[in-house]
This record gives sequence, C-alpha cells and structure tokens, in this order.
Amino acid sequence: PNPAERTALAESRAAQVQRHSAMVARLLRRILVAVVVALCFGPTVVHGEIDLEQNPDGRYCVHLTRKIEEELGFFDEVDDAETRARIAARMAKVAEVVVPEPQGDFEEAVLERLATLSRGDAFGVEDACQFLFSHHRFEL
Repeated sequence: PNPAERTALAESRAAQVQRHSAMVARLLRRILVAVVVALCFGPTVVHGEIDLEQNPDGRYCVHLTRKIEEELGFFDEVDDAETRARIAARMAKVAEVVVPEPQGDFEEAVLERLATLSRGDAFGVEDACQFLFSHHRFEL
C-alpha cells in the first residue's frame, strides 16, 4: 500500500480500537455501578435490620412465624410459661428451615426473650424473625 492507504488504514484501526475501548469502558462502568449498588443498597441489611421482604428466607420466616402467632397468640401478650415454651419450640423449628446452620441455643434464647418482655413491649412476627436472623448472625 502507498503512504496514503497506510495512513487511512492506520486511522481506521485507531478508530476501531477507540470504539472498542469505549465499549469496554461502558461495560466496566455498568459492572462497577452494579457491584456498588449491590454492596451499598442490597437487600441484606436495612438500617441495622434485615430486609425480610426482599429475600425468600425472610418472607418464609414471616409466613411461618405468622402461623405460630395465629395458633398460639400474640407473642408480646403471652402470659403463661407453657405457651411461651411452645412458641420457643416452634420458632426453633422455623430456624431449622430458614437458617443453614441453626444454633442449638435458639429455643432457649427465644424463651428468655419472651419471658423478659415488659407490658407494652412490642414483639411481633417481624421482630421474631429479626431476632432469629440476628441470633444466628445470618445475613440475607
């Protein structure tokens, strides 16, 4: 090729490299933004609490725990030790379903939590699931 053709070919290749570089840069920027958003704003923790609605395990915990509350009464209104023990046992079963490695002391921890509730303390379904996941140091 003559000098003019070589110059045109070099300019064409340079333009291709520039387009390819710009495309790679856009792709990397999108990946970086997705990673930052997932790390900073993902469904794992919201203001120190686990976002139960954004994860199937969280939603399932709420579903199962709501059934316990429907059958045995509101957790924060239970007065007798027998019902508290039944709630704690059932919550331990929920932990076996929604946590990969449930801790053996969870039933006792629930029982203690229920026993220490004062009148007027709120401890509902979502609170019980938050307690479950925080006790197991499990992030969704």
